[in-house]
Amino acid sequence: MRFIVKTPFFFLLFFVFSSSCKKEKIDTDCGCNGLTYLTIENLQARHSGNGYFVINKTDTNGSLTYGWACELDSTWEVSTDEKIWNYTISGNLRKRCPSSNGEYVLTVPGGLMQITSIKKND
Repeated sequence: MRFIVKTPFFFLLFFVFSSSCKKEKIDTDCGCNGLTYLTIENLQARHSGNGYFVINKTDTNGSLTYGWACELDSTWEVSTDEKIWNYTISGNLRKRCPSSNGEYVLTVPGGLMQITSIKKND
């Protein structure tokens, strides 16, 4: 008799747990091909290596932002002094993609950057 009573309970429990899982929507409007959330034009920047740029936005709001170039160029020189802005840069900062392993992504300024113009400062 107990078996007959327990069986529906286990099926109900299984149904509740299996129906509570849902697949998260993948955000396709992010990364290098995603939406532009900030366009920068002719701002001073320094290349810190591996396509990572620190961008001086003092012309706009007095702060710094950061960007990782979508396409790397081996001729970019790394700035060894944080006071020297070795490039003038224009481009589109793209929306960041959520972490693939479910970790929380901090919403700090910066992200992937499609560079539309880059000039070496003398």
